Amino acid sequence: MWSPSVSAEVTAGPIEGANPSPRQPSKILALIGPFGLGHFYLGQTRRAVLWLVLAPAASLLGALVVLAFEDSPNLGVAFATWIVGVVVAWLLVIVDVAFVRAARMRRTSWLKVAFFWIVGIVVVGAARVAIRVLLTPYKIPARSMQPTLLVGDHFFTNKFAFHSRGPKRGEVIVFRFPGDPSYDFVKRTIALGGDSLEVKNGHPWINGWEVPSCTIGKAELPSADGVSELGEVRLEFLDGEAYLTFFADDVSQSGLEGPYVVAPNEVWVLGDNRNNSRDSRYWFDGSV
Repeated sequence: MWSPSVSAEVTAGPIEGANPSPRQPSKILALIGPFGLGHFYLGQTRRAVLWLVLAPAASLLGALVVLAFEDSPNLGVAFATWIVGVVVAWLLVIVDVAFVRAARMRRTSWLKVAFFWIVGIVVVGAARVAIRVLLTPYKIPARSMQPTLLVGDHFFTNKFAFHSRGPKRGEVIVFRFPGDPSYDFVKRTIALGGDSLEVKNGHPWINGWEVPSCTIGKAELPSADGVSELGEVRLEFLDGEAYLTFFADDVSQSGLEGPYVVAPNEVWVLGDNRNNSRDSRYWFDGSV
């Protein structure tokens, strides 16, 4: 008796479900790992190394560009471009992984992937350290520099600004507190070495010359404890710098302070919140 035979066809391609594509894990690795990790998982070693080197280098270059625009009105644009560029580079890595041709994929062992991840963390960490050497981030915890810097504000400092010159009058600087170097303070430079000055009702006089200022009006500013302070805002002009100062209503003006004489190779600083600032007026009897 005849019965139909059952034949099986063997295909040359991969059997669905038997050999899952490494593309999906590579996308996840590209998303969470250092630059190039997803490419390395797919066996694209050259592209992986290229991304690992280029992305941190581009980020470091962006930091240098920000420094170049330090005294430019376009500093904010340069900083925003830097941040957007880092995000775009991260997205391009993910997109580039998605376009690796299937014929060129070869899955790399997880042990080698782990090794590349460690190398990537070291490279990215080195780039971050280099950027922090150039641009150190800070957060404002107190109100002494209001209204220029409000409580909770974040900002960066250029650590190389004073390698070729000293601070200028009117310039905001970050320095280690003379009484305890473990603390960083941020104040405005008012006088330089050799200057004599007085502070009259919170307003500086340098070498007998009154620093020009004008009244802007009343303002209410926040404080660290959540209680707002009301006071008068004034605009000062010092050696080409124009900046706002604040005089709180609930603190009595101290009248005449000084005279003080600034020692050579030192600077004398004030907080912009003139009635609520611990600054050179109160350190070592105004001698620092």
